[in-house]
Amino acid sequence: MKTVDYCLQNLPALKDRQESLDISFIEIPGRPLLIDMGVQAQGGWAAAKAALDFFLEGRGVVEFGDLRVENWRLATLDIFWDNLPATLRETYLGGGSQIYTGKRVDITLPIAFLSAANLPKDEGWWAKFNILDERERLYCIIVARQGSLVHNIFKAAFYLSSNIDLLLQKGVAPEDFLWGWGSCPIAPFKHQAKHLACHGAVTSFWLKGEDERLAALTEGLGGFGEIRLHNFSSGRTFISGKIDRRQIPGLLEGISSQG
Repeated sequence: MKTVDYCLQNLPALKDRQESLDISFIEIPGRPLLIDMGVQAQGGWAAAKAALDFFLEGRGVVEFGDLRVENWRLATLDIFWDNLPATLRETYLGGGSQIYTGKRVDITLPIAFLSAANLPKDEGWWAKFNILDERERLYCIIVARQGSLVHNIFKAAFYLSSNIDLLLQKGVAPEDFLWGWGSCPIAPFKHQAKHLACHGAVTSFWLKGEDERLAALTEGLGGFGEIRLHNFSSGRTFISGKIDRRQIPGLLEGISSQG
């Protein structure tokens, strides 16, 4: 199902929950639908999960987990992807949804998440949100302020999704994917998100292919954290990268002492 069709069918249910999710729908004639999940609206755990479920289009599960390292206890974002070939064709590659946490949004996609800084806090903040003037082809924009809980959760999702993008760039075809799973620590402080992903994120993908090809893929693959490629045919696993969660307490203590 194409994302715009999915939006039309499922946005009413999300809109009915906006009070309980503490989000706000802002509808401006002739402009993309704006869903505030962390600017003036509070947003939160349930709002982020509902939004990520929306991005997955029913082809997976989003959950929050738990990571304990020394005296620290961190929440994790856990994503389980089903039917990855269809998901990749219709979302990542086929003009579907996009998770993006920078200042620019790809206008070829009809739904996007945008984190934004320095937005005014008054009720008319969206009128000063000039990206609406430049993104007329977008159907829906989910927006949250940088450093908000929803932003930090989507940041973790972005790192997990980036590992899929990396494999696609390395020549893995969408049809070679079967399923996927990923877990990434959710940063309590926005400046530590990337470091936490590098030291604590794990993604696993079940693929079709030859052992030799999957082994070659892991050589210098890069990406965030540890990437595990499981060959569905042979049962062998090939790993790229290495996580070191012993580094996490130092990262968190350093930033918390500054703030």
